[in-house]
Amino acid sequence: MTTAKRAAWLLCIGLLLTFLTGCTAQSTGYETVQDYIESPMMQELLAFETQHPKEDTGFIKTVSAEGNTLIYTFTFEEPLDLSDPDAQARVEAYLTDRCKEATADYAAIHEELYSIVPVDGIVIRLAYRNADGSVIYEHEYQ
Repeated sequence: MTTAKRAAWLLCIGLLLTFLTGCTAQSTGYETVQDYIESPMMQELLAFETQHPKEDTGFIKTVSAEGNTLIYTFTFEEPLDLSDPDAQARVEAYLTDRCKEATADYAAIHEELYSIVPVDGIVIRLAYRNADGSVIYEHEYQ
């Protein structure tokens, strides 16, 4: 299962649980995406996802939020040598292509988020980091 599909599945579970508890988008009480991601329900789901990954991707994935920005951080488990500008350009091109291919998946996540946190300006940010934490590439969906 791709990272985008896993992310969509995680948000689907959150949406399903929200509706099963009798909440609608207008009554969830979440004023920001950060409120939603930091809710006990989502923290429990995120902890489960972290403890039970569906596949080995070579990344350590974390999910967080700042205000109305949902942030998926993918940190390579093994360091990439990007000292060669050509190597760095190839990695960035690859990640750019993958982000373009995942646009529909993240649009669906955006729509689901909006149904739970009905505010304008929701952003989904993908942050790819090297094993040392340095930024390799970032992409935003709005």
